[in-house]
Amino acid sequence: MIFEVFSKLEEKIQQTIDTVLLLQMELKELKEKNDSNEKEMNLILSEKVKIEEENKKLKEERDIWKDMLHGLLKKMNEI
Repeated sequence: MIFEVFSKLEEKIQQTIDTVLLLQMELKELKEKNDSNEKEMNLILSEKVKIEEENKKLKEERDIWKDMLHGLLKKMNEI
């Protein structure tokens, strides 16, 4: 009788250990995936900043060309 109780207890302890080990492995995998996602997100944010800067520069350049074109059209209309 006592042997059976100890056997069941040992079995439950082993199941608990197995579950804990499995959860630890899953946690490690999730942490690695999270790290990978953070790196990817940082790269994307960096690219976003570059694109925004380029967009601003192009808009400024467009405005300069627009002003130059308006000036030329005004001169042509004066002729």
